[in-house]
Formats: sequence, C-alpha cells, structure tokens
Amino acid sequence: MSKLTNLREIRKDFPLLKKMVYFNSAAVGPNPLPVIRAGERFQRERNYVHPERLPEWLHSLEEARAEVATLIGARPREIAFTTNTDDGLNIVANGFRRLRKGDAVVSNDLDYPSTHIVWSDTKRRRGIRYVIVPNRGGAVTAEDFAKQLPRRTRLASITLVSHVNGYLHDVRGIADCVHARGGFLFADAVQAVGNVPVDVRAMGIDFLSCATYKWLLGPLGLAFFYIREELLD
Repeated sequence: MSKLTNLREIRKDFPLLKKMVYFNSAAVGPNPLPVIRAGERFQRERNYVHPERLPEWLHSLEEARAEVATLIGARPREIAFTTNTDDGLNIVANGFRRLRKGDAVVSNDLDYPSTHIVWSDTKRRRGIRYVIVPNRGGAVTAEDFAKQLPRRTRLASITLVSHVNGYLHDVRGIADCVHARGGFLFADAVQAVGNVPVDVRAMGIDFLSCATYKWLLGPLGLAFFYIREELLD
C-alpha cells in the first residue's frame, strides 16, 4: 500500500476531516471512529446485560497499561489511569511524603495555570516554598533553573511543551540539575505525548501525568500517571 493510499484510509477514520482541515489538536484532538465505537460498545455492555464481561474489560485495561508504558519508555506497573492531567499533579502534591515543611518546589511562568494553583495551595497547607522561574524571551533553560534552585529543592514541576508558546523544555538538563540537589522531577506531558518523543528514563522524569484528549486522540475524562518504580512506596 502506498503512503498516499494509506493516508486516505486513515482520513476515513476522522469524520471531522470531511468538513475541514484541522490544526488544533494541541487544544482538543479529533476522535477517530475506532475510539468512538469502542466507547459506545463499552457503554452498551456496561449499561445493559454484560456484567460477566468484567474479566475481559480488565484484560483490556492491562493491555492499555502496557501500551502506554511502551509509548513513554516505562514499565506497566509504573502506570496508573486517572481522569485528567491535574490528577497526577495532585497525587504528587498530596501524597509525596518526602515533601516537607521548608522544602522548595520550583516551576516556571510557562506552566499551565492549574499548576500554580496546586503548588500555591500546597504552600499554604504544607508550608513549602514555591519558586517560579521567569522565562527569558519565551524560554526557560536548565541554566535558568540551576541559578534559582533553593538549597532544599525537593521537586521541579514543569510542562514538557508549554501551552503558552509551544516551548519544549530541556527536560534532561533540568532533571540533572534537580537530581544533583537530591530532588525529583514532575512533568505535565499533555502537550507533548503523541506529538514529540517522550522517554521517561532517558529524560530523567520521576513523575509524569498526561490526558489523552489532545495528541493521543482519546476521549475526555481519561489520563494516565507515571511514577518511577523506585518511588512507588
């Protein structure tokens, strides 16, 4: 099959493309027909006469977990499913026992607004420091982070690809800076996964959260959360 023929076949799975050329998957990606049909099939089976299908659904869940792990270079047991990107952020903010009063969380002003809400609230509740590194000309480099990391930096919280301007952070460089201080790296990857290659181990990411409704072309209300195996406790 030629690439052109293959592309035409793929386009048939996107009813939206019969009406327009669509460029806005960074906001909400269009659902292809296989996603729509799978969701409709699940709702029919769940709402009517098929409670005995639970083992099959659980098997599908584990298949999806393994596929997500492969996509981002993780292990299946490091993947949990949630409802949105901020679920993962809140899991870290509320459940990370190594984050204590006086410890610092460092972010930057290219992050999504809800990131600042979560960490500002964590500052209020848990007594942490929250440092926001300003961008310079639309970029925040690893060197910018390194210059502003407090001594007790416990976590850096970044968006892999910024919704503000599409800036792709030097994830490995930032991870190295934070790890050198004994800290950890959280990554909001909703603007990245499915658009740019993501390998959590190569990038040095300790926690990652990502909804599926953008570049992954999945439904609203579904996301996944990665936590490095050594931190599962």
